[in-house]
Amino acid sequence: MKRRWKSSPIVSRACPLTPKGELLIGLAEGYARLGNQEKAKLYYGRIEKDLPGTPYAKAAQKYMETGAVQHGCLGCHTSK
Repeated sequence: MKRRWKSSPIVSRACPLTPKGELLIGLAEGYARLGNQEKAKLYYGRIEKDLPGTPYAKAAQKYMETGAVQHGCLGCHTSK
């Protein structure tokens, strides 16, 4: 049985921003690089919905508009 991201406590709405953003962007980028655009869009959409106004949302919007995948970490220890 496959476990869905909706049921995972790691990506709940209560999860801190940086770990949640890094996890979701990693999943989205991974699916995009594997050519599974349907799953990639699912995760990028979740990022746009749950993390508005963040670097993660900006990367998600860029992917949705252009199909370009963000490279590298977007967390708190990188320059904005």
